[in-house]
Amino acid sequence: MNTVKRVILKLKSNPISNISLFLLYVIFSTFILLGIGINKAGIKEIEYYQELFNADITVTDSKADYNQVYEYNNLDYRKLSGIAESDEIEAFSVMSQTYAKAPDLKTITRDAQTEPTGENIKILAYSLPESISLFNSGIMKIDEGGFPDTDETDWCIISFNVLKKNKLNLNDTVSLQDSEGNEMVLKILGTFKVYEYNTADNSADNYENTVFVPTDTIFRIIGSDLVSSASFTVSNPAKVNSFTKMLREALGESAVFDIDNSEYRSVESSINLIIRLTKNVVSVLIILFVIILVFLFVIKINGSYHEIGILFGMGENKYKVIGGFMLESLVPIIMSVPASLGIYGQSFATVVRYIGIPEFEMVFNVNILSIYLLILACILIIPTCILICKVSIISPAMLMKNKE
Repeated sequence: MNTVKRVILKLKSNPISNISLFLLYVIFSTFILLGIGINKAGIKEIEYYQELFNADITVTDSKADYNQVYEYNNLDYRKLSGIAESDEIEAFSVMSQTYAKAPDLKTITRDAQTEPTGENIKILAYSLPESISLFNSGIMKIDEGGFPDTDETDWCIISFNVLKKNKLNLNDTVSLQDSEGNEMVLKILGTFKVYEYNTADNSADNYENTVFVPTDTIFRIIGSDLVSSASFTVSNPAKVNSFTKMLREALGESAVFDIDNSEYRSVESSINLIIRLTKNVVSVLIILFVIILVFLFVIKINGSYHEIGILFGMGENKYKVIGGFMLESLVPIIMSVPASLGIYGQSFATVVRYIGIPEFEMVFNVNILSIYLLILACILIIPTCILICKVSIISPAMLMKNKE
């Protein structure tokens, strides 16, 4: 009890010094809290954008020979569909392409005077109609009918001009032949119009002569379950690299990846910069805080040798003396904690909005408080050890001097 009274009297005897220390601790503690809070806000914001954005991965094969009619497709559809069952995949689609003969179909050529029939025409198959780049880019647009909503097979979609040139109507049929001459009859479910013409000299690559069919049909034409490209939509863009690694292990080194997650990467890089900056600032503040505390503790002890000698001469226990000095030093620090928390709570939301993390709503949680208190405890360890050492090694001569 005498130790506590002595500490209270000493604090009252020098209010300006203690108030200065209190303000110093409040400033350091507030900035450390802000650094921790901004760091946690940045991590939370990255998690938010991981849910908001996704990543698109398109896979092709570098061994595919696009100069050969039947060697477009080198990717195994069964392997791809197995990988697509992962919980991280939001959408999966494949595209397969080949050429086939249309014995009775008049095709469109650049020379309006000719009406060739029986030539090779390009056959395209997409597992998801909404993934067809030719439509998404505006090169083609559905004119009549459209892709079926069910798993219906043996259908096709051809250009409006080919339909009219052959005097056909919706729900009529056309015949295609694969490379071995096998014939398959497909019902016309829709037509498209071309709005951006390519410059292909051969009728096979003319957009007007493209025929869209279901994947099962093109697999029958080429005689295998192979596709030329596959697209995956990964729900968490942060897991793109691990997913790409899994694809490469399954498909081999010839697999080529086109990854589109630029929006997430742009946001992530900006927030990570803020996170790294706040980590560095907090680290510097902690080091400065430790240095200042050590300096203050050393000055305080050096100026209190006389008092320590008197206390020892009166038979005061060494640990009580150390405890008294610790209590005297800790009072301004302990008082600074609620003040720092209050300032932090008032300023955090403003600071976070200013640095560009607007979606995160500040919630002061136990996690941030526990981290702050742990850092504060670690900061106090070094000056406390110095205090204990200096008090413990005061020489007997100095004690005798102070007794006298």
